[in-house]
Amino acid sequence: MTLINEENNYNENIQKNKIMGSRKDGLSSHLTLINFMKGMIGSGILTLPIVFKQAGLWTGFFFSFYFWIFKYINDDIIS
Repeated sequence: MTLINEENNYNENIQKNKIMGSRKDGLSSHLTLINFMKGMIGSGILTLPIVFKQAGLWTGFFFSFYFWIFKYINDDIIS
């Protein structure tokens, strides 16, 4: 009887790990990069209205474009 219960528990744990994702090995470098980029992009988008208000329209566009180029180059270096 206990062998059947242990087998059922093992199968349930496998199903939970498939659904929730097992983190025994940690995150892959690809997922780490995605999480990092989501954090950077999210906080950047939230600050854009303040930047344009304080810097002005054309200066805001210039620096947005400049930092976009800087980010693009660094993304190529990282990945």
